[in-house]
Amino acid sequence: MTRLHPALLESSFFMTFKKQRNELEAEAIKDVSAELQGGGRKKRATLEGYEVHDHDAKTLTSTTVPSDAATDFEEPHAIQAPYVPQRVDTKLTKAKGLALQRELLQAFQSPGFQKRLHELERDHASPKNKNVKTAAYRIEFMKLVRSRQREIIPYYGFPATEEGIEAMLVALQEHKDDPDVFVNEAAINEALGLETRRQGKAEKIKVCDVRPKTLRGTSEMLRLMLSKLSKATFQQSIDSLKQAADFRAGRCGYEDDTSLWPVEFYEDPEGYYHLHGRDKLALSVHKQVLPLYGFTADKHGVQEMLQLCAKYLSDPEFAHLFDSVNAKLGMSPSACQRFRQLIAGYEPLPTGKARS
Repeated sequence: MTRLHPALLESSFFMTFKKQRNELEAEAIKDVSAELQGGGRKKRATLEGYEVHDHDAKTLTSTTVPSDAATDFEEPHAIQAPYVPQRVDTKLTKAKGLALQRELLQAFQSPGFQKRLHELERDHASPKNKNVKTAAYRIEFMKLVRSRQREIIPYYGFPATEEGIEAMLVALQEHKDDPDVFVNEAAINEALGLETRRQGKAEKIKVCDVRPKTLRGTSEMLRLMLSKLSKATFQQSIDSLKQAADFRAGRCGYEDDTSLWPVEFYEDPEGYYHLHGRDKLALSVHKQVLPLYGFTADKHGVQEMLQLCAKYLSDPEFAHLFDSVNAKLGMSPSACQRFRQLIAGYEPLPTGKARS
């Protein structure tokens, strides 16, 4: 059997289609003409969106006749092209990334969102284990999260589509090792009831006596610590310690007997470099993290961990991460710098077992 050239096939197909369309138009005109003659009325009649005039019933007006490119008649057996996702390539500076994270966090922490999240957990809980997320829950959870993301990301150059959300997440990944971005990510995951990116991986490590031996391994330890210190409950406890210190030092008090809330008169000039109760509070977090990295869960383990950190404080990114941890412990920027300079003078860690 002779095969026709694709161009001929295409031409034959459209000629057949045009013939069918012309026959339909002619039939429509014939019906309208008959109606006009039978009723003896009117100068114009309309059928299926076409204007027909009695003085030239066979002519369709130019304003209503569809062109070959756009017709009211569907092409028979028309094949739709498959949907191809568009690639979105938008970059985020650190400042814009942090601003985007703050907006997302505010949306996820809003009472309305949290109420809906709790309703999903209640309605789609596993009958055997309430802590297990069902498939139905995951679907509704994703819809809920995506709805908030689509409202926010267009202000940062991303389309309100799945591709836009994916591009936003990729853009934030470029700053994944930045402590500020990491803290915001941890807060967002906490608001959504998710574990942090590194927390799940790190907590699978069994308690051992092998310590980090590289900058990367030590940074991983501090990031896990930072995520735990960033939790809202811990930060509320730090704020309470700072307020108690301000009361004792006369930096905070009530304006008069009718005041319901204390007023801060001025901040600690030393930036809370010394804060009563902080060591005990911080130890509650150190006990969760230090054993995972070969340190004892006590004050001696904290001292050895600080000695290890001292080896890498000359690295700007690590120094910033170290300061971020201490900022979550209530220190001001100047106090963080002062503490970092103190730790940098520690004696080198004795030779022992190590882990990358």
